[in-house]
Amino acid sequence: MPSAIPVSRMNFLLAFFVLIFQGGIIFRNDVKCMYAGIYAIFLLRSVGMQNFHYFEILLYVFPILEIILINKFFRPYLRYKQIIQLTVADVVLPFLFVGIHLLSVYSLTYSLLPHFLLAACVVGLLQTLYFDKRKKIHRPKRFYRYFIKILFLMALLFYYLLVLLRIYFLVRG
Repeated sequence: MPSAIPVSRMNFLLAFFVLIFQGGIIFRNDVKCMYAGIYAIFLLRSVGMQNFHYFEILLYVFPILEIILINKFFRPYLRYKQIIQLTVADVVLPFLFVGIHLLSVYSLTYSLLPHFLLAACVVGLLQTLYFDKRKKIHRPKRFYRYFIKILFLMALLFYYLLVLLRIYFLVRG
């Protein structure tokens, strides 16, 4: 885990509050105003700082490595007789969810995972409407298979958009 913990919005609001009331409304003493201003500037600066940790490099390449390793070595273990038949997307998807959460917290200090899951629910609803309008027989197994494929592609695309956003924030400083 990275050593830099993102500063919450509460610290940002506290720093903003201190800067607004620095002129003596709350603090009657000039020394207290000076210390409050220094603290507020420190808090505002720490909100914008982006610290890099080597763990992030593993986080950037892990989904691709996982897909390659599962396809190459663990594919036979994804089936149990004819009862359970998993795909690579089924195995990688939980790791993508965790990665989306971690990368969005590192980049934006809040998680985008609920927003992504809401978008996934909308895609599932649209897919349900599509299958309902078709004239063919509706099979739930086929629906779930397509839904997992679409969700996997969405998650992989969103994950690497977050990687690009994180790299942009690190380069920009």
